[in-house]
Amino acid sequence: MARILFTVCGIGFGHSTRSSALIKELAKENEVLVASYGAAFDNLQAEFKNAEKMHWFELITSKEKVSKPHTLVYNLPRLPYVAVKNIMTALGSFRRFKPDIVISDFDVNGIYTAQLLRVKSIAISHMHLMRYMAPEMGMNERMQYYFTERPILDFFNTADYLLIPALSKPKRRAGEGIHFYGPIVRDEILSKNPREGGFNLVYGNKGMVNELLPIMKSLKNERFVVYWDGPPRRPAGKGNVTLKRLSQSGFMDDLAASSSVICHGGISLTSEALCLQKPCCVYTPKDFYERYYNGWLLERMKVGEVHEKASLHSLSSFLQAKERYSRNLSRKSPKPSNAEVLGRINRIIAKEVR
Repeated sequence: MARILFTVCGIGFGHSTRSSALIKELAKENEVLVASYGAAFDNLQAEFKNAEKMHWFELITSKEKVSKPHTLVYNLPRLPYVAVKNIMTALGSFRRFKPDIVISDFDVNGIYTAQLLRVKSIAISHMHLMRYMAPEMGMNERMQYYFTERPILDFFNTADYLLIPALSKPKRRAGEGIHFYGPIVRDEILSKNPREGGFNLVYGNKGMVNELLPIMKSLKNERFVVYWDGPPRRPAGKGNVTLKRLSQSGFMDDLAASSSVICHGGISLTSEALCLQKPCCVYTPKDFYERYYNGWLLERMKVGEVHEKASLHSLSSFLQAKERYSRNLSRKSPKPSNAEVLGRINRIIAKEVR
């Protein structure tokens, strides 16, 4: 039995949903303390009562999208406070909990604190696939990558082990302590039996959905079930577009029954969709490099598409091709790797923890 400090990136819900699947299994034979912030903390606190809250930077949005320049300018003066506050929180957790090992789902606080106190650390990061598989980039995208994404990846260089769950695995060999796996998906998805319900599942923020609404309504031969962060506008069963407020059980049922998924390209939803053999269409600007990269992987695997802007042409093109993408997925859909990742973590614990 080991004492594990498990820290989780709090931006969005994706990191918390995949981490919860690992934490539940690890907690069966170990003592696990969970730490996070933001939306992920709220999710994890509902499942794990001993979750501790950390602080992080505030994301500044412009026109329903995260503005990296505004976020940087706003948070730069807060950097010393946030850094010191998180280190003090993590050190306090160390003193009380005395962990044998730290696991970080793309959270740098745990990695640096483990290094400071000389405890072994494991980082889980799908984004590190970018170092081994990258699309051809123009000058703007290359600058975007090297000034935003690459520095973030470098934060994790001090981790003793790096586990990369990804939609696709590179042929190139990685260094010592670096291991590639298929996606990590939540247990509720693993228990679902995919079926064909005759509709396309759409998930996005208000900006994305408002761009897509008139386009979807014009495609009378297709049905759309839309989850978003606005109020429902149309009762179920009327018209070809049904808008719903997000609920975990309802969303997962509709995901399993959909014929395709249209989304912003977050790794958790794209992973779950492909594991359920659902083609994906991603709408995201290139300056949101992580999500655009996930869309590029879909195109590379020939199981989906990525577009910067919603249009009748792009959506019609995807819907016409989705049967071909479904056939490709039936032959080579990524397989969930929860058991393999847990097996690796347990072997690391057995090796490193005395």
